[in-house]
Amino acid sequence: FYLSSSTQRAGDEGVPTLNGSTLSTQIFVSKFLRPSRPCIIDGLADDWPALSERRWGFEKLRELYGSRYFECGRTGFDDDSVILSMTAFLDGMHYSSTIDSDNCSSPQYIFDATFDADCPELLLDYTVPRLFRGAARDALAALPAGLRPNFRWVLVGGGG
Repeated sequence: FYLSSSTQRAGDEGVPTLNGSTLSTQIFVSKFLRPSRPCIIDGLADDWPALSERRWGFEKLRELYGSRYFECGRTGFDDDSVILSMTAFLDGMHYSSTIDSDNCSSPQYIFDATFDADCPELLLDYTVPRLFRGAARDALAALPAGLRPNFRWVLVGGGG
């Protein structure tokens, strides 16, 4: 989970920023979901153990998942993605931050849609926000399992 230190918000450019703790599901669905209107919803992860217990910082990830393996690449859709341990990835990320990253072959991000197979405990670190729960808000729920695209990912990497 990455929190940008930037003070400029996308909401400053015409996309509304909403308070996730007070936004009703009815308003979200009628004003944003159904008309496909973009918005930024703040506060949806405030009660996640990953944040409240600080379990998703780089050093904590190394401690908890250092020997576990994840799919890594530069974009998340790379044909040349690689499988690395969390420790190897974080070491490579640190190395690439000290050199010209445009010319570095080290994977820049973990983009893993199958993390739950090797790290099912990561599923306990977050919850699906109430605004997105339920089949009525899951447009892909009607697809057969083999046709449904990946719907949860773990992404790890530096800012930028």
